[in-house]
Amino acid sequence: MITRFIIIGFMILIPMDSYAQTLVDIIRSDRQQRKQSADGFIQKLTGNVKLQTPDVSIEADSAWHYIELGEIHGFGNLRIETERETIWADKVIYDIDAEISSLTGNVIIRTPSADIYSATALYSFLTEIALFNDPIWMQDENGVLQANDGVYFSQSDSAIFRGNVQLADSTQYIEADSMFTNRATEDYKL
Repeated sequence: MITRFIIIGFMILIPMDSYAQTLVDIIRSDRQQRKQSADGFIQKLTGNVKLQTPDVSIEADSAWHYIELGEIHGFGNLRIETERETIWADKVIYDIDAEISSLTGNVIIRTPSADIYSATALYSFLTEIALFNDPIWMQDENGVLQANDGVYFSQSDSAIFRGNVQLADSTQYIEADSMFTNRATEDYKL
């Protein structure tokens, strides 16, 4: 539990003066509609939507850009691409300035070394850290790892897994209550 709070702290404790109003470019959309709401203006985009920020490309069936809130809500056939990863989900709420996304439904994060699956994830594009509060599966060319929840650190290709951890590959089977792994060095702490 303490680890979750530490990770969330790393994800959100970025100095406010480092934020800059990020522009969102609409690359394509079959239909665009601008509406006033209690939260300010909403740019409603439907059909074949593609949005671009300086660091992230978002494709979806539809997306609502809450301009004053600095959020994008994307729905259906969602695909997010960064320089290092591709992310799929059913729904995303993406805070543009903080570069943090809340992903829901059939979440898949494809990294250079593994695919990670879960029902939900909180992902920071600044720190490249993914927090999973639901069961998680990580698969690479060697095997599959499962756990009740976990945290993945993309930059160091390491992870923390908690609760009913199981690792199976062609040469080993491991069960543990928790595990820290640095995949680059093949170091496992159970």
